[in-house]
Amino acid sequence: MICRMEESAQARLIDLVEERPALYNKADGNYKKAAYKKNLWNEIASEISAEGADWDAAACKKKWRNLRDRYNKLKKAPPSGSGAEAREEQRSWVHFEAFRFMDIYDEDRLTVSSSLDVTSTTVSDESDESCFRKLPLRSGPNERTRRIPRWKSF
Repeated sequence: MICRMEESAQARLIDLVEERPALYNKADGNYKKAAYKKNLWNEIASEISAEGADWDAAACKKKWRNLRDRYNKLKKAPPSGSGAEAREEQRSWVHFEAFRFMDIYDEDRLTVSSSLDVTSTTVSDESDESCFRKLPLRSGPNERTRRIPRWKSF
């Protein structure tokens, strides 16, 4: 059983990470900048340490990963049976609702296949727009699209 102080520190960690989208949002411009993210983890560690938890940046990162993995495991549909136990575990885990902000970053991920389906579409002229389809780069108010040849299968 986790003590209340540990539970409180974990809840604070979730809040601090949520305030820093570069740590989890792949569309964020700083997501791929390792030095920037390292500074963010150091900020989080100093804030958590000021509140009484003795966690360095590496410990914060590891605890975040463990919490995120547990959330992802709990939110998956139960493999078989009634699923009552899985739903009960979701309801009983104190941080389950706090992780709901992550759902929009896990949904609708494009999977890229290495196989091409060239038999179903004929490509005539490259300047012809009908041989391209538009896919969103990101969703939201500033949605941009990119042109993808129709013969590429996703």
